[in-house]
Amino acid sequence: MTATGPFRSIPLEGGLKLDFFDLGNRYFGDYHRIKILVRCEVPLREAMFAAEDDPRRAFDRARRRLGERVVYEKSLERMGVAGADVEAVRGRMIDAFLSSAGPYLRHPEFPRRLVESRLRAHRVHPLTIAGR
Repeated sequence: MTATGPFRSIPLEGGLKLDFFDLGNRYFGDYHRIKILVRCEVPLREAMFAAEDDPRRAFDRARRRLGERVVYEKSLERMGVAGADVEAVRGRMIDAFLSSAGPYLRHPEFPRRLVESRLRAHRVHPLTIAGR
């Protein structure tokens, strides 16, 4: 990530926010690699496990496996962008991402679904890094 923080943030349901970090660079002459890291931290909450027989136990188990939060990350990348076009291309990349992933990310069930997905992945690959 960059030391400067996100260049754009979008609020989501339930107090979450989607942060956009610029990881791009100029790599040859006036040609740039645009790389945007999209990131959202989802804290684990006991309410996510309300449908379980023992919500508190399920929450504690998930917290042991995943940590205090789960992180959604997506990398967007485009090579060979002329310097004069960097801002416009970056904007189009974000717009395209939001049009395809936005409904999923803005859905009220997104946090719970993300946690469930990570728990399923942890059961299949228990040695993966927690929360990712």
